[in-house]
Amino acid sequence: SKQPAENLIARALAEIDFHLVAAPAYLAEHGMPTAPQDLAQHQAILPSYTDVSGLTLQGRGEKHAVHLQAAIHSNNTQMLYQLVCAGAGIGYLPEWLLRADLQTGRLRRLLPDYRTAPVPFYAVYTQRKLLSAKVRSFIDFMVEKAASDASLQSPPSRSTERRAGSLNSQETTSEA
Repeated sequence: SKQPAENLIARALAEIDFHLVAAPAYLAEHGMPTAPQDLAQHQAILPSYTDVSGLTLQGRGEKHAVHLQAAIHSNNTQMLYQLVCAGAGIGYLPEWLLRADLQTGRLRRLLPDYRTAPVPFYAVYTQRKLLSAKVRSFIDFMVEKAASDASLQSPPSRSTERRAGSLNSQETTSEA
């Protein structure tokens, strides 16, 4: 996903699995993709809050870079979900949202032998010094909630709080 600006502090909360899915009605009309390269033939309903331009599918001992033809981009996950359920295209959506629909058959997972890298989920803020008690409590609540949700993965073991621009180092403690 796109990294927050360097002047922000990002606290890793979890990593979220996303899946490629479609409604049975869409698949009946447009066909079921059987290989990663087949995805280019389909219209996609995509989130704008994560970078899907370099999406890589890994499975069957191979890695495939895929390019999805976006019919719609949005930062509204619920709207994307409703469009996919209505058969408007294939979707790239979070597993926690899809779980019940995959079990009931309302949606079908595409290329189930392939996985994408999980999408990191962050709490992002400007500085610790002036962080209100309400915001700090909310962030602590989100950390606890993310840790207790079996569908979310724990963030990488490195420091969970860092300057947004420093992927491989811990956050500096001085505030500007």
